[in-house]
Amino acid sequence: MTAAPVLTYTEQYAKPYFKARRTYEQVGHPCLPGEVICGIPWKLSRTLGAIRRPAPLVREHNAYVFSGLMGLPEADICDGSSTLEVVPRSIKGEEAT
Repeated sequence: MTAAPVLTYTEQYAKPYFKARRTYEQVGHPCLPGEVICGIPWKLSRTLGAIRRPAPLVREHNAYVFSGLMGLPEADICDGSSTLEVVPRSIKGEEAT
């Protein structure tokens, strides 16, 4: 039978074992500076995982996805500045203004 102590996240974060394994990592985020998140769970010897950037902001990559990947014209994309609208007009069947 395997047994281990039940620790809170705060207790885990303070333990040297979890620090050495980089179980939790601090990331720079524009809205949450110094945010602590779970690190890469698998530690492989030849392919080291890394957290390269924080989670994206809402609508941060819309222009790239809608214009770059989907090929929609700029005028056809809602900017979403007044609401949380993120669906391009052509997908919704609206005319571009």
